[in-house]
Amino acid sequence: MTSIEVRNWTTEYYVTNQLSCQQILENPDVLREIPLLNDLQLHDITDKQLVRFRGMVQDMYDPEYFFKRYEVKNTKTGESDIRCGMYMDAARCLSHEEISFDSNKNEHSERQTYIVMSIPGLNKWAKEQNKCTETNVQEFNSMTRNDNISKRSLDDTDFEKMDCSEPVTKKEKILIDNSDVNMSNDHSKVQNILSEEHILNFPIPIDEGKACIVKIYDGAALKLNQVIDIIVPRLHAIKLIEVTKSEIVNAPEIISKAQLIRGDLHIILSQLLFGDHLAADYLICHLLFTMYIGVLDETGLTTGELSVTGKENYKALSNLLMFHKLTYDFKYYTMEYETDIPILIFSDVKSFIPCPVQVILNVDAESENVYSQVIEAAHQYLNDETRLANIHQYLEVFRHTNFVFNEEISKTIQDDFVEMRSINKNISADNLYSLMVFARLMFLSYEQMTLDIECWKKTLQLEMERMCRLPHGG
Repeated sequence: MTSIEVRNWTTEYYVTNQLSCQQILENPDVLREIPLLNDLQLHDITDKQLVRFRGMVQDMYDPEYFFKRYEVKNTKTGESDIRCGMYMDAARCLSHEEISFDSNKNEHSERQTYIVMSIPGLNKWAKEQNKCTETNVQEFNSMTRNDNISKRSLDDTDFEKMDCSEPVTKKEKILIDNSDVNMSNDHSKVQNILSEEHILNFPIPIDEGKACIVKIYDGAALKLNQVIDIIVPRLHAIKLIEVTKSEIVNAPEIISKAQLIRGDLHIILSQLLFGDHLAADYLICHLLFTMYIGVLDETGLTTGELSVTGKENYKALSNLLMFHKLTYDFKYYTMEYETDIPILIFSDVKSFIPCPVQVILNVDAESENVYSQVIEAAHQYLNDETRLANIHQYLEVFRHTNFVFNEEISKTIQDDFVEMRSINKNISADNLYSLMVFARLMFLSYEQMTLDIECWKKTLQLEMERMCRLPHGG
C-alpha cells in the first residue's frame, strides 16, 4: 500500500491488516502524508478520517472497558455475525439488529483514556516543523467527497452505545462537543460566556490550541506532561510515538560549527544575565537538558501568611522539582504520577522551594544601568534568522547526543569529591550527582563527547565558583 492510500484506511482495514499497517507507519515519509490535526479546522476533516495529533498528556482517566469483539444478531433473519469494537465509541448495530450480550463469542478488553492538549508554550520555530501541506488536505477531501457520493452517511446508521466503565463526565462532554464539526447553538452560547481557554482547561493561553480525548489500546504507560505524536481515526490511537527529538537534517553541519554557535548563545545569555558569564554557562546546560521548560517567577511574590492550599502547593512543587512526581488529589484519595517538567526559577532572594542547583547572579553595574539597551541589542542580534535557527538546532542536536565518562578519571573524580567534602561538610552525594550531570552537559555544549581530566578540572572550577557565591560558601 502506498503512502497516498494510507489516508484512505478504514478501521476495518486496519484491524484486518494490523501488522502490515504498523510496518508502513514506521516510515516517517508516510507519517508526513497524514494530515496534522493541530493545523486543521474541524470542518476540514471527516468522521473516522486518519489524522495525526501532536500534543502533551494533560490528564488520564481510569481504564475503560469495552467489547473488543461482539456478536450481533439480525432480528429479521436470525443470522449473527462478529464485529470489531476497537477504534470506535459506539457499537455498529442497526435498528433491526441487537447485540448478544451473553454470547460466549464476545471478547472484553480495556483501553486507556487520556486528555491530550496542544503543547503549551511551543515557539513558532518548533511548530513549523509539524506543518502539513494544504494540498494534502485538499487532495484527501476531494477523494473523500467523491468516494462518499454512493455511500450511506454516518447519520443514516443507528448505533447502540457500548458499555463503559463509567458515564461520560461533564468535562468529557464539553470536549466532545467541541470536537464535533457541527456545533450546536447551545455550545455557541457557552463559548460567549466562557473563554475557550477556560472550557479547554489550558494552563496558559494557546493560539488555535486543541484538547482531545484519546483512547489508547496497546497498554502504553504515558506520563503526565509527556509529549507524544499519535496516529488516530477520530481519536482512537492506532500508533503512538513518543516525541523525544526533532529531525535535524543538517545535524553534521551544526556539529561542525558547535563552538561558534555556542559562542553566539553565550554572548546573548551573559548580557541578558547582567554580564554574568558563569550563570550563562549554567543556563546553557539547562537548555540542553530540556527544550520544554517550566519557568517559575518568584519575583512577583509578596510577604504574607501561607494558607493551607499554599502549603499543599509548596509541597507539590517541591516534590515535582526534587523527585519529578506530581500528586493528584481525587478528593477521597491521592495518587502520584511521574512527570517530566524541568523547572527554572527566577527569584530576587533564595527560593522558598528547595533547589538542587542555585546560581546567585553576579550583577555587573554597567550592564544594569544600560539594561534597556542590552535587551534592544539582543533583539537585533537575534534578528539574523540563520543565527537563530542555528541556536535552535544546536540545542536540539546536543540534547540527544551521547556522552561517555572516561573510566580512567573515575579515581580523580573520587579524590576531588573527598577533598571537596573535607572543605565543606554540607556537600553530599547529591552534589556529586549534580556535578557529574553538569560536567556532561557542559562539555557536550563544546562538542566534546567524552570527559577527560582537563574537562573535569574545568567543571570543578566552575562549580567551586558557583558555591563560593552562596551564603557561607554553600
